[in-house]
Amino acid sequence: MSAEVPEARGPVPVTFCTIVYAGLGLPAVAAGPLVTYQGMAPAMDEFAPAAAVGCVLILAVHPRVSRRPEQAV
Repeated sequence: MSAEVPEARGPVPVTFCTIVYAGLGLPAVAAGPLVTYQGMAPAMDEFAPAAAVGCVLILAVHPRVSRRPEQAV
């Protein structure tokens, strides 16, 4: 097992913040115009299935990475 390098820890919080920002911000921006023109209930009736399909597509194309036990953290 190698020693932990302080310079290698920076990308982890940046990646986490980017994923959280995208996961919370992009749906709000995407659903905002729908809510403005249609109201909350009809907009969510249309946006929720579209978001679910998007999630399934992301899971389908996500690369499967297998880790060997010695590489696991």
